[in-house]
Amino acid sequence: MSYPLLLGSLILRLCDHIYPGETDEQMAESIQAICLIKELAECLKNKKIDPDVIAKAEHFLK
Repeated sequence: MSYPLLLGSLILRLCDHIYPGETDEQMAESIQAICLIKELAECLKNKKIDPDVIAKAEHFLK
């Protein structure tokens, strides 16, 4: 899988973890997902591979 496709796939999967904030736990998960999406988007914008960001996103999604 190409790097942009990998990042796009991770971003889409992270979007599934954004909730309207019904509970504190869901709000915390949403904030974490949003932060990871931002980091991945920065990687795309800068055309830089950051294995740490990818690893954090993959770990979050497990």
